Amino acid sequence: VEHVPMVVFDLAGRHDSRELVDAFVNTRTFTVLERVYDEDSFLRALSSGRSKVGLRIPPDYSQKLLNGQQSQVQVLIDGSDSQIASTAQNAASLLGLNRSINIARGKAEGIRFAPARTENGGLAMPIEIEAMPADCHRFRVWPKSSQDESATSGGAEPRAVG
Repeated sequence: VEHVPMVVFDLAGRHDSRELVDAFVNTRTFTVLERVYDEDSFLRALSSGRSKVGLRIPPDYSQKLLNGQQSQVQVLIDGSDSQIASTAQNAASLLGLNRSINIARGKAEGIRFAPARTENGGLAMPIEIEAMPADCHRFRVWPKSSQDESATSGGAEPRAVG
C-alpha cells in the first residue's frame, strides 16, 4: 500500500514540524492530500473519506523537541479498510521510532559521555544480547577478559563457555 491520502493540521508551523511531514511523505506510504488550518476542516477531511489518515502536530512540537522533552503527535487513521489502516499504523509507528532514535543519537553524540560506546568511539546500545540455540552455548568461544589475562601469564587464548 502506497500513497495513502493524508490531511495535515500543523499547529506548530516550524521547521521541525515541516521535516516531520516530509518524513511521512518520504516513506511513500503517505501523500499529503491537503493542509488545513482549523479543527473542523481537519475532521471533515477525515469523516468525508477524502483522507484516510490525519496528522495533527501540536503547537508546542518544536519547542518541546528543542527543550529535550517528549512531544506527542496525533495520527488518526480511518479503519474502514483494514489493510490501509494496518499499513498506515505500522508506517507511522516505525517513522516515530526512527525519528526518535535519530534525535536521541544526535544529542548523545554531542555529549562527551554516553551510556555505552563501541571500541571505535561510536554510540552503542548499553546491552548487546546475542541469542543462539540452547545446545550451542558450550561451543561459543570467548577471549579471556583482561582480568583473566592479568591473573595468568597465558596471553589471550580463547576459552569455551559453558
